[in-house]
Amino acid sequence: MKRKVLKDKIDELRSTAKMELACTIREIMREHNVLKKELGWPVVVNNSSLVDIVEVGSGDTDIPVFTISVGAGYYKEPHKVGALDDSISVELLADIATGLNNELSGYVSTYVAKYRFLYEDGTTADMDEPYVFLAESERDAEDKADDYAEVWNDWNEDTIELVSVEKQTASEG
Repeated sequence: MKRKVLKDKIDELRSTAKMELACTIREIMREHNVLKKELGWPVVVNNSSLVDIVEVGSGDTDIPVFTISVGAGYYKEPHKVGALDDSISVELLADIATGLNNELSGYVSTYVAKYRFLYEDGTTADMDEPYVFLAESERDAEDKADDYAEVWNDWNEDTIELVSVEKQTASEG
């Protein structure tokens, strides 16, 4: 096959996949009567960029628009991009569709695990920062929280123990 023919075929397949995923995102949002969704768990674009918000118009052919926060900490700058923009890959669209569907359909929830330090003299102190993560069920959340403590204890000089695991409600997030 000639290079140009192959390149054109690949570009056509990518374009079709992007359009299908954009339509899927629009369908997911319509199914839940949502025009704009701020993701509780943003989708990672790269080391310094996250998709925070997914929006779609009310028209039947509207293409989803994403707000991507670029930067870290207080230096984040939002940029809006369309689902069919060249900067948006098929893989990123698939990740956005999956994350959006999981959040809107309630397949995953945000959990908060709290820990405390255990000292050799028997005293304890609460950790300042909880571990916030996604899980599919309370059992899955407990397993992930236990795994976090195990990894912490293996890699740090301090020893921690799990105090609680709680499902975060929408009003808290």
